Amino acid sequence: MSADLIWKKLARRKRPLTIAVTGFLLSLGTGPVSASIPGPEQNIPSGQLMTGEMTYFSISGTDACGSHVDPATQDAVAVSRLWFTAANSNNDPLCGGVSVQLTYNGQTLILPVMDSCASCDRTHIGVSQKVFQQLAPLSAGALSPVTWQFVLSSGQPGPSPGSSPGPAPPSGPGSPPPGPGSAPNPAAAPGPGQVPASGAPGSLENYFAPAFSGASFCHFSHQDFSVNSGVLTTSYPAGSSSQSAGPPYGGAQICIPSSTGPQPALALTYSIRFPAGFQFVKGGKLPGIYGGAPPFSGGNHNPGGWSMRLMWRAGGAGEVYSYTAQTAGYGDDYGRGNFSWQADGNWHTVTERVTVNTPGASNGSVTLTYDGHQVIDQTGIDITTTNTPAGGLFFSTFYGGHDSSWAPAADQSVSFQNFSVSG
Repeated sequence: MSADLIWKKLARRKRPLTIAVTGFLLSLGTGPVSASIPGPEQNIPSGQLMTGEMTYFSISGTDACGSHVDPATQDAVAVSRLWFTAANSNNDPLCGGVSVQLTYNGQTLILPVMDSCASCDRTHIGVSQKVFQQLAPLSAGALSPVTWQFVLSSGQPGPSPGSSPGPAPPSGPGSPPPGPGSAPNPAAAPGPGQVPASGAPGSLENYFAPAFSGASFCHFSHQDFSVNSGVLTTSYPAGSSSQSAGPPYGGAQICIPSSTGPQPALALTYSIRFPAGFQFVKGGKLPGIYGGAPPFSGGNHNPGGWSMRLMWRAGGAGEVYSYTAQTAGYGDDYGRGNFSWQADGNWHTVTERVTVNTPGASNGSVTLTYDGHQVIDQTGIDITTTNTPAGGLFFSTFYGGHDSSWAPAADQSVSFQNFSVSG
């Protein structure tokens, strides 16, 4: 089973926490004892407390450590791919007797590390549904804050013998502070134009305040954006598409609740600027509205969640791209080609308004205006069967699709500003 696939499902639940683990012994804090963390211990800050989000996965298969896991019956935990260092994940030090000790709401569990998550930041973990159900009902979708640390399978913080401490890794919410023997992980450090989605000043999360505030989730592990004079610009390197396709990575993603709270109807307004000569290729995602718990996109969404993002298609054709209760497989296209995104270097303003259907009725709707002109008016939608209201901003933008056929041939960018919300 592909770890990317597992994490793809998780990213659409409430707040992502994914760590995959096999075996039954460790849920009670017992299991095989290892004398030390093997391999390059300096990359594993054992015994160092971290706080993040936890989600669950429910697909059985072969995990990143090469073992079969059945999440319905086995204890399992997956950590961010950024913690893995071996070219072949089956041989990674994390797969050799390293566990995660997590604490939530007064309960502590020890789980062996068995899988990786490509879309998770370094503090985000995911557990099998069996483990999640020991802590909360599956309907919760995600739990936060969860405190956790790497330990030996015995439950003791692992020593860091062998090498002297290296330079500290980049600090910030996306990267835990250095521990004894820790060394920088180049994959975790944001590169040029990449900024962690965190609550720090100038972060992606704070950019949308005060219209959208509260605990954010559904972050990409690689966020490629910049903020200058109130303008948010996302970058898409040549060859980039969906993050599940692997590097090069482009775009950015974050989900933030509306400051109005959940609403049966919500309107999102923002301005967007495509530079002249923008390469539309086959298409890409643009920000929209979400409701409920992720995953609410990606081809297999959570029945308790939904989303209405915008998209550009080949030649700049515009549409609303939705995952709702009536969606089977990948998303539904509303109003494709009713208007075109203008790649003219000028600002254009869109307003998307979603009205959730009443329980048992197919009376949900979505409208879209572009520069003050209504271009889409889709009615009769079964948005939710669980009476799930609109929750907030689903800022999600990237090329794709999930393969290189969607990718631009040269570096591209799109700019945004003036995000607002109304009920």
